[in-house]
Amino acid sequence: MGFALVAFGLATALGAGVVSYGDEFTRLLAQDLQHETCPPEVSQLGKTLQNLAPQIVAWHRARVAKASTEAVNNLFKRIKRVAFGFRNFRNYRTRALLYAGKPNPNLLPTLAPP
Repeated sequence: MGFALVAFGLATALGAGVVSYGDEFTRLLAQDLQHETCPPEVSQLGKTLQNLAPQIVAWHRARVAKASTEAVNNLFKRIKRVAFGFRNFRNYRTRALLYAGKPNPNLLPTLAPP
């Protein structure tokens, strides 16, 4: 419950036009969470927050994540893994397009319906 309030406070402070105070708020929050009176788990959370502070603040400023790039990279890796062992590039390409979903039948003449 406490973490949800902390996260809400961070999102509110960083997202409500107080972006210039985002760095300071994150630093102070991480420092408070690492206080000696806090349990070890909370202290570890403070250390993690301190280490990830630049990325957290950058996300709140730009509202851009690298998730889409990671998703495309993951798709390429899965396609490569599925098509492993094909010796013919045409078959490899066909398998990759099928795996990626909704292939264009014009690009795959062998798969076009008769």
